[in-house]
Amino acid sequence: MANKIKKVSINAIEKAVKENYSPVKTIDWNGLEIVITPTISLKNMLGFVKDVSENCFTEDNGAYLPEVKDFAVKNAVIAYYTNLTLPTNTEKCYDLIYTSGLADIIITHINQKQFNDITNAVNSKIEHLANANIDSVNKQMNNIYAAFENLQTNMEELFSGVDNDDLKGLVSAISNGQFDETKIVEAYLNKKAKTSQETSQEE
Repeated sequence: MANKIKKVSINAIEKAVKENYSPVKTIDWNGLEIVITPTISLKNMLGFVKDVSENCFTEDNGAYLPEVKDFAVKNAVIAYYTNLTLPTNTEKCYDLIYTSGLADIIITHINQKQFNDITNAVNSKIEHLANANIDSVNKQMNNIYAAFENLQTNMEELFSGVDNDDLKGLVSAISNGQFDETKIVEAYLNKKAKTSQETSQEE
């Protein structure tokens, strides 16, 4: 009889992790105490990916801005992995991140496997959003094309059976961009009388 494999309990795993893993670490940077969370939670991971990917697209027309990606990633590293507060002004935040080099320092202290997975997820989401935007534009163009086709069909039906005399009558009913109701009625009555006459001759 084969030996029964002993299962390891969740409590035992959690205890081992707690004894060998520190949830936070503190570093000194130019006299400032920076608290770093090496591995962020699932909730924060999802927030990281969402913030970075969405910040790479404009709000008005959804245009992709690849030049924003590196800044967005560094911004999120500081925001999600540390206790630091960043400026709300975008230009000030950009200057602080790139003049301080803080993000690059912090990255050396975080869980590299998780960070690599996060950046891969960011790339995948950006690709997905870009494709979704292209599909949306294509759909809009197809709708516009269909609308033009519908308009063309309606115009053909509207003017079917209309000859040059009818068009002249309609044009003469328009004066300086204004419709003359009397002339329109006259044009209609003339067209009706002409149609009745043609019908009588056919009979």
